[in-house]
Amino acid sequence: MNIIKRIFSFGRSYDEFELLETEGGQPGFFGSTGRAHKDAAGAIENANDTINCDVSANEERLKTEMHAEINPDMVMRRFLLCGQIEALAVFINGMSDQSLVSDFILRQGIPQRELPNDAPLIEYVANNVFAMAEVKQETSWNTIKTAIMDGCTAVFIQGETTAITMDRRSYAHRRHTWHRSPAMKRS
Repeated sequence: MNIIKRIFSFGRSYDEFELLETEGGQPGFFGSTGRAHKDAAGAIENANDTINCDVSANEERLKTEMHAEINPDMVMRRFLLCGQIEALAVFINGMSDQSLVSDFILRQGIPQRELPNDAPLIEYVANNVFAMAEVKQETSWNTIKTAIMDGCTAVFIQGETTAITMDRRSYAHRRHTWHRSPAMKRS
């Protein structure tokens, strides 16, 4: 038994390591710069879990947190929503079908149309502009990042602190072909 412990211990005893728990809260999500901490009631509060109302700020934050410089699969498309309002669609190429994003998000969101003055813009866009079954309004930055990483498409709208996520998942497919070995070709 002792020899087995020595083999799997890699020459170090367990008392050589110490787990320091001096920081409160949870670690950052995907290496984000926002720090979580516990408030007086003990609930975890994320200091940087909100969406900025500026599309450019959200774009820069996504580029930084999702390492856009080394991640060529992250696609960010700017467009004018309803021909009037700056918007940004974000998805992961290969996890979201680019043609579905073009057909059901960009082509439906770009045409000029009258926007209501009395209804909230984000609700109007979610219910009347995008023709999809799974359109969700999200206010949590971490929820939106998770949705993008899961293959959904997120749309940020200028002046809104809520974003829209839409399920446009379509993972890469391989053609099914029969492999024919030389022995099979002779028969």
